[in-house]
Amino acid sequence: IPSSGIAKEWTDIIEKNKNLPLSSTCELEGSTLSIETGENLPYWKRQYPIPQAKMTKVEERIQQWLDNGWIVEAPLNCQWNSPLHVVNKPAKVPGEPDDIRLCLDACGLNDKIKEIPDNHLPLLREVIDKLGPFKWITLIDLAESYHQFKLRPEDQQKTAFTVNGKQYMFTVVPFRLKIMTGHMQCIMEKLLGNL
Repeated sequence: IPSSGIAKEWTDIIEKNKNLPLSSTCELEGSTLSIETGENLPYWKRQYPIPQAKMTKVEERIQQWLDNGWIVEAPLNCQWNSPLHVVNKPAKVPGEPDDIRLCLDACGLNDKIKEIPDNHLPLLREVIDKLGPFKWITLIDLAESYHQFKLRPEDQQKTAFTVNGKQYMFTVVPFRLKIMTGHMQCIMEKLLGNL
């Protein structure tokens, strides 16, 4: 075991993972998410007012999303639109400026979704009961985890939002989409095994 406490067989994997660009997406079979809304009419809700004091950070985040390829301009006359939700995100280090958390307010879109993947997350007690025989236990925190999963192209316009008079749509899964928890659980079970 290296001095860092990480098993040797994992050090190379962790190092390769560190070198992946933030814009990387999952390439596992079945990882692309579909948003099945059936015959429902499109959902449209205008953007809530964004406080002027937060607008610079919102614009920076939109540019970051564009740079990473997470969003693109929506097609002309797109009939879908959800507002963005902007909340304060306290600084991790005292004395540094606070940031914002910017995510899609997908409540209206979530109400239109017809097919929901099985979200059979284990109970905490079940997880603890299975830990007994293991020698190594770890925590995996996926940075921007939802954004690592592609959206089916024909469903991307369902994630449209408008800022400063310009309409965009996600090419990857936005946060707050209710079907992603079950979808991600299925993918992680395929990858890691159903322990």
